[in-house]
Order: sequence, then C-alpha cells, then structure tokens
Amino acid sequence: PGRGSAHQALSMRLTLIVVLAFGACADLELLPDPEGAAPDVPMTTAAGDPTPLAELPLPDGVDAQVTSIVDGDTIHVDLDGRDERIRYIGVDTPETGGARGPQPYGAEARERNRALVEGQTVRLVFDVQDRDRYGRLLAYVYTPEEGTFVNAVLVSEGFARVMTVPPNVRFASVFRSLETEAREEERNLWQR
Repeated sequence: PGRGSAHQALSMRLTLIVVLAFGACADLELLPDPEGAAPDVPMTTAAGDPTPLAELPLPDGVDAQVTSIVDGDTIHVDLDGRDERIRYIGVDTPETGGARGPQPYGAEARERNRALVEGQTVRLVFDVQDRDRYGRLLAYVYTPEEGTFVNAVLVSEGFARVMTVPPNVRFASVFRSLETEAREEERNLWQR
C-alpha cells in the first residue's frame, strides 16, 4: 500500500470519527448563545468521502481570499478589500518563531495549513466572540470548493492541539475526539 491508500484510510477514519463525535455531541448544536451570534454550523468533510456528512451544505459565513499563511493556525485574508488576520478557533499549532524560537512541528503545521488554504477562497464561520484580545478575527475555516473543515483536519492529522477558549466552544467535543485519535495513532505531534 502506498501513500495514497494510507491517506485514504486516514480520511475514512477521520470521517468516521467526525460522524461519531458529531452524533455523540448533539449538545454542541444546543449550546446556549446569549448574544445570538453563533451560527448553526454543520460539519463537512472533504469531497469524495463516502458518507452523507460530506453532502451537507457549506455553513453560512463570509468568503475571503487567503493572501498569506502566518503559521499552522493563522492566516491573512482579503475580506472586502481589508487585510484581516484570521486565528482558527479551537486549535493551537506549534510556533514557527517568536521569543522562544521555532517549536517542533511548527514548520510542518504551517506547511500543512499552506497546502489546505494557500491562494484559495475560504469560508469563515464565526462563533460567539468574533475577535481575540489581539484584534484577530476568530473563525472556523472551510474550503468551499472541497468542503474541507480546516480546523478539524489540522487536529485529526496531529498538526494541532485542541485549545478551547470560551465562549467559542461549538466544536470543542469534536476536536477533543479528533485529538484523542491523533494521539492514539501517534500522528505528527503525538509521535513517540
């Protein structure tokens, strides 16, 4: 079996976990939203995955053109003529620089993010809080053409850890389930 079949097997496991986690986490759809700001966000998976989940419509949000990749969990987009820095909700990837220097798998996480979204139009889906204390927009990121839920892919493939910051918790349980499988399968960050 080559790399393609391994990727297909991983994709099928990801789909199964997302379906199981989504089914087990029905409470995510019922989270109280005191401000009425969080949209009803369905999960989607890559086109071609053999599940009905892949046929869900892309969630409502705003589309923006990716202009640069900062690291594994942050990008810049052109949003209606404005440059916006987007921080992915619910995930944290290793740093690629900063005061402490690059962390293990930081470059790999950035490259995986680049492969998923560079130069593409992405769908930004917001939760309760739309900006962090640094002024970055906080979003779940989807690729509209393939229907890929980028945040979930990064966790599932072991390039990101779960980072839950209330009130943006819509997919916290789903991300935890994906991280557990990535750990068990020793993917990337979780290699021993």
